[in-house]
Amino acid sequence: MKTLKNIFPLSFKWSKDVVGLIIGIVLYIVVAVLCGWAISLVGGIPVINILVPILGILLDVYCLVGLVLLVLAFLKVV
Repeated sequence: MKTLKNIFPLSFKWSKDVVGLIIGIVLYIVVAVLCGWAISLVGGIPVINILVPILGILLDVYCLVGLVLLVLAFLKVV
């Protein structure tokens, strides 16, 4: 559990009340969208084009797991 709190600190920080839950969800969605947009801009560079899809997948998985942990921490399951 300590490792999860170190890797996903925002999931446990924003899980205290409903307002924090909504802020956390919006934050994860905005970060995923903005980073996806930035990755699509950088994807046109030929040398970086190899690593961009891997970085995008890792970022999407991080945000998805963060959202799931946020909801589970709010429901006091984790």
